[in-house]
Amino acid sequence: MDETAKDSYQQSWQGRERAQKYEQRADLVLPKRQEMLSLIVQLIPFGRDEPLRVLDLGTGTGVPAQRVLQDFPRANVIGVDKSAEMMEIGCAKLAEYGDRARFVQADLEDPTWNNGLPDKFEAIVSALAFNLLTDEAKQRLFAQCYEMLEPHGCLVFSDRLRAADEAVDRFYLDQWMNFIVRRTREMLGKEVTLETVTARQRSLDEAAGVKSATLEDILTWLRQAGFVQVECYWKYFQWAVFGASKPGRSPTSAGRGPWHICWPRN
Repeated sequence: MDETAKDSYQQSWQGRERAQKYEQRADLVLPKRQEMLSLIVQLIPFGRDEPLRVLDLGTGTGVPAQRVLQDFPRANVIGVDKSAEMMEIGCAKLAEYGDRARFVQADLEDPTWNNGLPDKFEAIVSALAFNLLTDEAKQRLFAQCYEMLEPHGCLVFSDRLRAADEAVDRFYLDQWMNFIVRRTREMLGKEVTLETVTARQRSLDEAAGVKSATLEDILTWLRQAGFVQVECYWKYFQWAVFGASKPGRSPTSAGRGPWHICWPRN
């Protein structure tokens, strides 16, 4: 892609129109998005009425934050994203939650992104944003998350992965592109070719700077950061929900072991 075209895509990704289109059509292009969002919240291992502090990284239009606020009535959520346009939509969406929801504009690629944030959280979540970071930034982010979590805290991310084998990765891409072709027909009543969809997605990936990691690398980096109970909870082709916990004892978990799991929540 030439620089002019790349700049155009980058502006589109950050602009108001792109933000609105993403909000409207995310379920058209992202397989099982709603299932992934539901799992992120379901995997937060705390009681529904606990006063949680939750950090939502790459919050975009605030959908993960909204799910947390709905499921945990006493939670407070801070959403971090670099797109002002995305967060503008998120602020309007979460206005009903008052001071329980707050947005901070920051680039997760910047090592100082967390300056000015509270010191500790019970949970850190992220939905489909991790793949935009370099491997170095991914590892640094895990280390920062570890330090920002309470000793009993958890990390739960969904993300787009890269298969370790190139042939498998191409198969994953083909499955995804065929999904978009079908969904475009079902949701918009339009016919698009597989070639057109694939070419556009490659251009968007290049412009957005997608740098997906393998699942093996991600789980290794979590362990290296000090996390325990590192696990991939769910996977569908190149899409996954994974997470881990920080060792330690919750102030309210006396007698229940070093890590109390509150599933299922009432």
